[in-house]
Amino acid sequence: AIKYGKVYITAQSVVNSLVSETIAVEVLHPLLENEEVFEAKYIRGAFGEDASSMYTVQYTTYNSKSYALLTTSDDPDFLNAKKYYGEGYYFEDLDELLIEKFEGRNIWRIEMTDLESNTEYIYKINKGNDTYSDIYTFKTAGDKTPTSFLFLTDTHYYTGTTGTTASAAVSEEIIKHAVEKNPNISFIMDAGDLIDTGGNSKIWDIYFDCATTLKQLPFMGVPGNHEYYFNNTGQKDNSYFKLYNPGPNNGPKALEGSTGWFKHNDTLFILINNVKSIGYDEQMNWIANLLETQEYS
Repeated sequence: AIKYGKVYITAQSVVNSLVSETIAVEVLHPLLENEEVFEAKYIRGAFGEDASSMYTVQYTTYNSKSYALLTTSDDPDFLNAKKYYGEGYYFEDLDELLIEKFEGRNIWRIEMTDLESNTEYIYKINKGNDTYSDIYTFKTAGDKTPTSFLFLTDTHYYTGTTGTTASAAVSEEIIKHAVEKNPNISFIMDAGDLIDTGGNSKIWDIYFDCATTLKQLPFMGVPGNHEYYFNNTGQKDNSYFKLYNPGPNNGPKALEGSTGWFKHNDTLFILINNVKSIGYDEQMNWIANLLETQEYS
């Protein structure tokens, strides 16, 4: 290893091109400790395996002094808040083939596993200097609460040919109207192509600038082919999607970070990455095992 980053080694059958396996060798970079930039960006939350007691928040900072403050919604001043610390890793992608590169940042993942069921929570992120992000909210599942969610797909948040954020505005209006019609919506479920070009960091900026509904609802989702663009950068593990995905990290190893499962009340949700052929057999076996071992109705 001559520097940090990942090197991918792929073995492929000469008889059947669909049969292949890839492993990654990774050299870790130390976390950033920038004492001049105190930001908490790209904040998004999602349920863990058990939506009645588990919640995960993922976000970006430029120092390692960050944490989440969590309390119930009847404590708006966070007087009884609890601190949650997460695990972080450094990420950057400066490949010359990228339209807009991913400058170095710390990616933080905070997993909360001790929550009360059927409870509305609020949280905010300490940016590292005791200033905080906006407040986000979610409600845990409970035996008597409905499992109601908003299904979206192919929203393609992007600037558009006119330089506007038209697609983002449409999607946000749809979400707001849906919640007005059904206040019991518990989370957003996205089936992929959330943004237009996963390998363009500016498109993700547009998404998070426009997606104000993330402050009100957990986000569950899987990648589409647009989250993988552009593949000519050598991306093998859907690293762009994983930067922003707080979903349950309990899927098969070959597709870690882009597959998983969770239960909301008595409903089992299985999140599947079917964009690439890598790891298909492992994923199919994983699904079969889930259906045989998990209780659901």
